[in-house]
Amino acid sequence: MPTLAPIVVLAVVAALATPGTQAAAERPTAASTATPEAARSPADGRDDFLDQYAATLRFTLGQPTKIQVTPEGDAVLFLRSGPRSFVADLWQLDVASRQERVLLTADGILKGADESLSVAERARRERQRIATRGIVSYQLSEDGRRILVPLAGRLFVVERGDAAVLELTGISGAPIDPQLSPDGERVAYTRDGDLFVYDVAARRERRLTEAGSETLTHGLAEFVAQEEMDRH
Repeated sequence: MPTLAPIVVLAVVAALATPGTQAAAERPTAASTATPEAARSPADGRDDFLDQYAATLRFTLGQPTKIQVTPEGDAVLFLRSGPRSFVADLWQLDVASRQERVLLTADGILKGADESLSVAERARRERQRIATRGIVSYQLSEDGRRILVPLAGRLFVVERGDAAVLELTGISGAPIDPQLSPDGERVAYTRDGDLFVYDVAARRERRLTEAGSETLTHGLAEFVAQEEMDRH
C-alpha cells in the first residue's frame, strides 16, 4: 500500500495540469484561423495569373484593334471582342454622340453557320499571329460608303449606311488576301495561285493571271517574305 502514494501524487498533479493543457490545446492558433485566401501559397497566385494571361490572350482581348476613322470624320470603326472572348466584332463609335455600337458580327453575317477556314487561310493567319476569329479584318472604301469583310472563306460587301450585306457569289474556292478598290466597286484577291478581280455591281469574277501552281503564286509574297518580312 505505501507504494500507492507516489501514484496518487502523480494523478493529482496530472489532474491539476489538465485544464490548462486542454485550454492551450483548444486555443486557436494562427494557422487554424487563417482564411482560405491567406492560406494560399504563392504558387496558387502564379497559377491564377497564368490562367488569366491565357484566357485574355496576354490581356489584349477586349481592346480595340484595326482602328480606322471614316473619311467624313463622323465615325470611328474598330474591331473588338469581349474581355474573355476570342470572337471579334466590328464596332462603330459615333463621334458626335460618343456612343459606340456593334456594327457587324460574324454570327449575324453567317446567319448562324459555322465559320470554316481553308488550310491556306489558317496558315496565313498563323503567320500574321492572329489568334481571334469572327471578323478579324475589314477594309473601308475611300468614300466610307462600303466595307469589305472577309469571313469564313467568303467575301461580303456591306453598305455602311443601312448595314445591307451583299455576298460576292460565284467564286469557286476560298479567296486569299482580298483587297477593296478605292471606289468600292471591285475586289481583287488570289485563288489557286492566280490573281482575280470581282465586279461588285455585275456580280462577276474575272481572271487576271494564268499558270498558278504550287511553285508559282501570283499576287502573294512567298513564304519567307511573309514570315520574316511581314509581307502579308
